[in-house]
Amino acid sequence: MISNFWYLTPPLICVFGDFSLHLETTNKNRLLLRALIDSGTHFSVGALAWFVAIKDDASVKQMISEVFLAAILSSLVDLDHFIAAGSFDIQDAVSLTKRPFLHNSSGILGGEVFGFQDWE
Repeated sequence: MISNFWYLTPPLICVFGDFSLHLETTNKNRLLLRALIDSGTHFSVGALAWFVAIKDDASVKQMISEVFLAAILSSLVDLDHFIAAGSFDIQDAVSLTKRPFLHNSSGILGGEVFGFQDWE
C-alpha cells in the first residue's frame, strides 16, 4: 500500500515547478534554466504518477523500467512548445503567449475518462 505522501507529491511538484518559473533567477535571460525546470517538472510528475499507479506485484526491475519510461514520455510533452512556436529556437519556445496544446490538462483528463470506460 502506498502512503498518502506519494499521492500528494505530484501536485506539490507542479506547484513548485510553476512557482520556480516565476522566480527572479529564472527570468527571461535564463532560458535554458526555465526549460530545464519545466521539463524536470514533467519528468518528476510522470515518474511519481506512474509509481503510484503501478501494480504492487511488479518486480523491482519492471517498476524501475516503467517509472523511467513514464518520466521520459512525460518530459517529451515539452516538444509542443517548439511545435506551437513553429521554431526550434528556445527563445521562441519559452516566449509563447499561451500554453501549448499538450499542456491542456482538461484534454488529458478527458482522455483518461475516455480510456477508463468499460468497452465490453
